[in-house]
Amino acid sequence: DLSHETAALRATYQTSYGRGDLALRDSSHGTDVTARLDGAIVLAGGGLFASNRVVDGFAIVNVGVPDVPVSLNNRLVAETGPFGRAIVPDLTSFRVNRISINPLALPLDANLVATAQDVVPARHSGVTVDFEGNTDSAALVVLRDAAGTLLQPGSTVRLEGNSTPFTVGYDGEVWIEGLGAQNHITVETSNMTCAAEFTYAKTSNAQVYIDGVECR
Repeated sequence: DLSHETAALRATYQTSYGRGDLALRDSSHGTDVTARLDGAIVLAGGGLFASNRVVDGFAIVNVGVPDVPVSLNNRLVAETGPFGRAIVPDLTSFRVNRISINPLALPLDANLVATAQDVVPARHSGVTVDFEGNTDSAALVVLRDAAGTLLQPGSTVRLEGNSTPFTVGYDGEVWIEGLGAQNHITVETSNMTCAAEFTYAKTSNAQVYIDGVECR
């Protein structure tokens, strides 16, 4: 009996802001359409965030730079919005969760206190992860080897007296904070380790640029 035939269609669309379900059912009695949005709205960390459902713990991540990928336990899970913040909804309570960003995805003048942090949220609660630093005593430094060649991107720079590692970007440039009048750094590349010294002086400009630092 064709009068009792039924046709059904269902579609699901998953985004970083939630999951949408759309169901369409057509029968002799008419057409039914059902739509559902499954997600969460979180007011925390000085902002309002839309995300997938928060089952356990979550984190509000502040990078201070938009469009930066954010990873949870080495898995890409979010991207910072226009104000440089993102929500990560999949943290496990009472366990160590490692939240990190890729420094190579940042502009060269970005000023961060770290590129990874370990957090332990309580059940059904959130934590704030703040990567953003300040611009005091910081400079953009250009590093070269003894032959005058720019150091390769991804090299790790460590400033004496500072436990935070810094990463070399393109054109040998690295943003270093916590500088003093006299500074000693060590650099690890893929094939060598070298050291360099340079002076620093504050100026009225927002950014200090130091070129010609030779790493031997």
